[in-house]
Amino acid sequence: MKCFSKTPGILVKFTVIQRAMDKQSNQNNGDEASQEQASVKLKQSQDEQAVEVKVVNALGEEVFFKIKRGTPMKRLITAYCSRIGATESSLRFLYDGTRVAATDTPGTLDIEDGDIIDVLTQQTGGWSSAFV
Repeated sequence: MKCFSKTPGILVKFTVIQRAMDKQSNQNNGDEASQEQASVKLKQSQDEQAVEVKVVNALGEEVFFKIKRGTPMKRLITAYCSRIGATESSLRFLYDGTRVAATDTPGTLDIEDGDIIDVLTQQTGGWSSAFV
């Protein structure tokens, strides 16, 4: 009888321990889920942060733009071209020596406040050795 009476006590203790472990694992899963949600919110807030960019042409003329980190550079390119009255195909935009694509964003290019984007006139044609 003593063995039988101890067995329910052991089962009760095991059940209490198992419930405590389940509760702790649920809290850990909740912590991981909340960490994932926090990282998603942080990324969204970083994408929504505006960055002030200076666009400078070859003559040294400057135009300032404020653009969100997740916005495609196509919008900046279009706005600059309409402001100066040029076509998008006649200009090239460079950031740190690399050409800016229309699909790039300030976030993908790691553009920060006050950074400079250079604008150059697209060269058509060129030098040919046939005329030498």
